[in-house]
Amino acid sequence: SDLWEQGHWAEAYVSWRQADDTLRPFKAADKENGQLLSELHGAVAKNLSQACMKLGYWQEAVKAAEIASQLCPEDHKAWFRLACALEGLGRLDEAEECLHKIDECSVGRPDRTRIAKDTQAKREKLQALRDREQASLKKTVEKALARNVFSEEREDHQIHPAVLPAKTTPTRESLEESPKSPSSVPKHLTREGAKDLLLELRDAYRDTTFQMQIFKLARDVHGEKELFLANLSKLALPLQKPILERFGFQPSEKGVKEMKQALQAHLHAATIDEDIRRAADETTMAFYGVMYDKLTRVDDDIDSPPSMEVRLGRDPREQSE
Repeated sequence: SDLWEQGHWAEAYVSWRQADDTLRPFKAADKENGQLLSELHGAVAKNLSQACMKLGYWQEAVKAAEIASQLCPEDHKAWFRLACALEGLGRLDEAEECLHKIDECSVGRPDRTRIAKDTQAKREKLQALRDREQASLKKTVEKALARNVFSEEREDHQIHPAVLPAKTTPTRESLEESPKSPSSVPKHLTREGAKDLLLELRDAYRDTTFQMQIFKLARDVHGEKELFLANLSKLALPLQKPILERFGFQPSEKGVKEMKQALQAHLHAATIDEDIRRAADETTMAFYGVMYDKLTRVDDDIDSPPSMEVRLGRDPREQSE
């Protein structure tokens, strides 16, 4: 349209949006007219998607392009619009799928070579974006590791947050020795054993790949504490399994709980060994990664620091009333 050619994208957007709203209720009486109506509405939807992208309305751009690709599934331009809109939202894998659709649509077309060049250029751009995102993520994690996550300059009220990811509070019955089942007898760790266990966990959690996974998890849950903690235990279990086995625990969630119980004896002691305290702090910092400060700081509306139960990773909602 003239508005588009003159660079009046906002006005063009309004025009194409009105056309889209007008065409949506119409249904053709026969197949031939239905095809014409689909092509007309598809063209409008493609233009609307393009206008949305120019204005930064990425979600609406995706919806409009989806309508165009549904109305005209053999239209390679509709799929390309959708790929561009998805790219704008960072949904790169879905954008790649659209390019595969274009490859299918272009079979037998006289301009297939030109279309293939366009899709190849887009694939290269998507890969460059992936590489840039990966490099940025790695750089961010490394900075967090260097500046925040492993800093020892912490206030006293931040000592001993959740060393282990298990959120469920063990019941009194689970802590009692049962003569019927030797496996139910709580395991114990010596002072040196507790320290060595914490240090091995710390080193495992400091792995760059794990820290990048933590960063991605924190981003995926938008920094929500409960969602982050709920998923962190599953993320950490593969790293914990070989360590659990080396220290005589089952390589499972049950083993994590038993390991936590064994460590509690040292972390609940009237006088906590300084080496164990330091190892617990360092392990916690590594375990929480970039979320450490957010998870361990005292909220402004709370006068007292978190209870020891909270600091050991227990859900406060699971405590007895």
